[in-house]
Amino acid sequence: MMDAVTELSGIGVRGRLRLATEALHQRVEQHLDLDRDMGRDDYIALLIRFFGLYAPLEQTLSELHWTPTGLDFEARRKLPWIAADLADFGLDAGARAALPQRKSLPRPGSIAAGLGVLYVVEGSTLGGQLILRRLGPKLGLSPTFGGRFFASYGADVGRMWRAYVAAVENLGGDEGAVAEIERAAIDAFHLFGAWFAGLERGGATISPGGADG
Repeated sequence: MMDAVTELSGIGVRGRLRLATEALHQRVEQHLDLDRDMGRDDYIALLIRFFGLYAPLEQTLSELHWTPTGLDFEARRKLPWIAADLADFGLDAGARAALPQRKSLPRPGSIAAGLGVLYVVEGSTLGGQLILRRLGPKLGLSPTFGGRFFASYGADVGRMWRAYVAAVENLGGDEGAVAEIERAAIDAFHLFGAWFAGLERGGATISPGGADG
């Protein structure tokens, strides 16, 4: 009989991550509640919440040495898109600097841990364009106005995801590294879930420049 590690190795690192985080992923989606009837203020509040998490998160990820993975982290930054989307709704640099951000963010201690965090961040791009297509007509969003974050890589979203998957699968022979990727992905989903639960408590504020009308 195969032991657990041998059996899991047959589904690859990506499969292990999906199994380990499926319930947590669903919980984050419940907090985001992107299927609700969302108005412009709701959408701006959502962007503000993303900004408050991605600003410190990308800073910690940028401190890792990504070259051995073959991934260009700078090309994967999402914060500039969020900032530009908020600017479209009247939040200038000063207003964005005053937005609440997640404090005391845990720092990934290794590139494997960083890859675990990226599983959550990069995975979110896969459904982002569907969200934009649904919300765009109602809210006046496009990949060049208010919807850059959800449009993400545009036509390159599949290629960017496959490059990420290749990077984690390259570590498939190192059980210690794979376990670290898995733990970091689980922790990242917990982080996202706790942060976006703030949306349900009214945890994002909107400047006057982002009001409807």
